[in-house]
Amino acid sequence: NRYLYEAIDLARQEWKTIFNTLNDGLLAQRASDGMITRANKAMAAWLNTTVEALIHQPAAEIFVDQQGHTLCHLAPPGDGEEQENEQSWRSAEFTSPPWAPGKSFRVRTFPLYKRSSSGDAQKELVEVIHVLEDITQASKMQTQLLQTEKLSALGRLLASLAHEINNPLQALRSGLRLLARPNLDDEKRQRYVATLDKEVERLIHTTVQTLDFARPSRIGKRSTNLNQLLQETLILVNKQLQRNEVETSFELASNLPDIQVVPDQIKQVFLNLILNAIDAMPKGGCLTLTTSYMPDDRLVMAALADNGRGIPEKIKNRI
Repeated sequence: NRYLYEAIDLARQEWKTIFNTLNDGLLAQRASDGMITRANKAMAAWLNTTVEALIHQPAAEIFVDQQGHTLCHLAPPGDGEEQENEQSWRSAEFTSPPWAPGKSFRVRTFPLYKRSSSGDAQKELVEVIHVLEDITQASKMQTQLLQTEKLSALGRLLASLAHEINNPLQALRSGLRLLARPNLDDEKRQRYVATLDKEVERLIHTTVQTLDFARPSRIGKRSTNLNQLLQETLILVNKQLQRNEVETSFELASNLPDIQVVPDQIKQVFLNLILNAIDAMPKGGCLTLTTSYMPDDRLVMAALADNGRGIPEKIKNRI
């Protein structure tokens, strides 16, 4: 018995040492009431407190995003919800919690079950383990890479955008010269003014879309319609499509619900795919843009297909 007690005590000391020397924050909460039962020193240091002070505090107060919303989906699963797979886990990212302004974290949550005392296969959820990782630097690097990609894409579009801006400017100059004629009747004057107004709106719209795309990404998901994002992206590449004799075909679902995404990043994906399609059709072709809604799976799909030459066999393994 003494040997067994010593072995258990040694294992406990080893576990405590590992638990407290990890750089990631760890804490465990009781499944029944959500109170913290264990925490390591890294977690306490992030919260500017002690491990002892964290015990019996509600874990939900820690997982709060910058808007003050609790990450409810990290709560313990319901009765029997995930008992078939004891290793099932959930993950989420949140930015600027009240206890760490300006920092970003990824939290992974693992349920901990024990077998029922009755001896049957039923399992009881007793604790939920949370592992927090500081991803602030990784997030900053990702943001910088995304911005570099954006500027690279805009560089490829520069000539097309210059045409897109120059055309309405030429129309404005011609219209102003016509309006300057002293013998112009009122009907023609009104028609010219309406045309000029339309060209100004076109110029403003193109400029706004370009500036919005060039700005650093606004981090944070928003309710977004994929059809609208596709159409906004096409404004940026419209002239490039015309110049390369690429026709566009739309099959956009009318019942498309909004989804929670980071619009700038999805727009970057669409832009990259469209530019790749243009490159794949040097002699012209057709670009088909399709969206659909799959209510049973609660998914929204966007697909971009071209009838170009495809991916060369020698580089397919790089996908």
